Amino acid sequence: MSSEQLTEQHLSGALITSHLTLQQFKDLISDTGIESESLDGNVESWYQHLMERDSHLRENISKEVRSFISRTKETQIKELEDLQSSKTFTLEELINHLYSIDQILNIKLKNLDDEISENTVKFKKLNDMILQSNNDTSDGNSSADITDTLETIKKYKSMISNDIDDPI
Repeated sequence: MSSEQLTEQHLSGALITSHLTLQQFKDLISDTGIESESLDGNVESWYQHLMERDSHLRENISKEVRSFISRTKETQIKELEDLQSSKTFTLEELINHLYSIDQILNIKLKNLDDEISENTVKFKKLNDMILQSNNDTSDGNSSADITDTLETIKKYKSMISNDIDDPI
């Protein structure tokens, strides 16, 4: 059963003819002390009028409940849409953010590429020095080997100090 039907049933249940049959209505009137012989025809007529009135009230209750539920649903949907739209990005904002991210990533990628290029040059110099040192020691000149080795060590020291002063 829907909430609409439950509400209608509950409100309609409070109507007089929902609780009293014609006989119970007659008994209720006879308990008041009015002579029942003179009222027999009138009591049935009154009860018919009450039934008609309750029928109209049921229709009105049904309309009012449907209207209330409908307005409530519309309000809830509107609130939900407003909440969702306040928590979302427009397509233009999304594109702008993605473009900004792309620019940042391109800058970082260029910086990494520059660092790699610098390190490649340094490693090439180091490799050349090591090759030169190996060539010098293979010639067999021992005093020149020591001098060349000292020069190579000085070059290594110079490269290391440059790296410390100018970190990558």
